Amino acid sequence: MRVILVFCVMCIMLVSCENTTGKSKSKAQKDSLNKTQLMASIQSLEDSLNTFGKEYSENARSMDKSSRIALETNISVARQEFINRNLTYYKSFPKDSLSVQCLMRVYGLYDEVHDYKFALAYLDTIEINYPDFVFSIQILESKAVSLDYFIEPRDTAKIRVAYERLLDLPQLPPEKQTMYKDRLSNLDKGLEDIIP
Repeated sequence: MRVILVFCVMCIMLVSCENTTGKSKSKAQKDSLNKTQLMASIQSLEDSLNTFGKEYSENARSMDKSSRIALETNISVARQEFINRNLTYYKSFPKDSLSVQCLMRVYGLYDEVHDYKFALAYLDTIEINYPDFVFSIQILESKAVSLDYFIEPRDTAKIRVAYERLLDLPQLPPEKQTMYKDRLSNLDKGLEDIIP
């Protein structure tokens, strides 16, 4: 009787382990499928945005007002959905190597529409969550330039920190070191003072 009881318990444990393993495989497959579907939808939206943008640049002047407004609305809706899907991917799969690319896309869109405060927020997110990102110099440069030239009112303390962080990078090319040191010595001058 004892042997039968032990045998039954072992069978239950084996079946239980099989079900757990099956669930893990199923979840992994589902996550993979979700990743694939989400990336496909992001790519599709990016293609739509490119198509809309091309149409707008080629035809906006010749369009009647209602057609132009409809196209601008389509661009705005597609842009917001593109941002949402990229952020969904980043939040769903933060450790995935494509997540940082999703944040870069979001940064790029906000930068493109001159919403520099949001763009800067996503640069900060990339810098904090992906310190080993291959384009870390570009991230810090974009941050310094945004703070220096586009964020109003100018905060020279933040701008100084951004340029000093760039200068601390050992891989920063010498010509950029010279350029940023020169900029640090003229932080009291804004963009309108530099460009004649």
